[in-house]
Amino acid sequence: MNNLFRIAWDSFACCNRALFIVFFVFLSAGCGTKAIEPSDIESRSLSIGDFEKYRLLAMEGDVKAQSILGRMYFDGTGVSRNPEQAIYWLKLAADKGRRADVQYYLSRVYASEEKHKYAYLYGYAAAVQGHAKAAFSLGMRHMKGIGTRKDKDKAITWFQHAAKFGDPRAINILTKLYMSSELNL
Repeated sequence: MNNLFRIAWDSFACCNRALFIVFFVFLSAGCGTKAIEPSDIESRSLSIGDFEKYRLLAMEGDVKAQSILGRMYFDGTGVSRNPEQAIYWLKLAADKGRRADVQYYLSRVYASEEKHKYAYLYGYAAAVQGHAKAAFSLGMRHMKGIGTRKDKDKAITWFQHAAKFGDPRAINILTKLYMSSELNL
């Protein structure tokens, strides 16, 4: 009977630990940190007719148009898919506008082209501005050693940043690490 009680108690304690970490992460998320909201570059619905309009605005130096044109080239919306042109326009917008959403999107484009050094640099630039997906991506890069060396402590730090900004994947990973005793609070 004592063994059965102990197993039940350990299970209860284990569940409480999981609830504690989830509560802790959500509590810290509201402590003065503001996450970057999704932007036009990721959420805008584009059509074939939009290409010429954005191309003209982008050539005049409009940062928003440059970022949207870069997405159109990358996705092949209204134009043949061209990752090099996508990088060109996104880099102009990211460097000129210093917008975290554009920097993160550019990091994804670089990653898809196996240019992991640049993917890391632009992901970092977005993450330090509060972009949750970029912070999560850096955590994964450090966990797996993609574009940087493997470093579990840095991975956990970036997952914590992403969790503070409300990224559910980061909260899930931190909970799993805590439950497996790989992370102590």
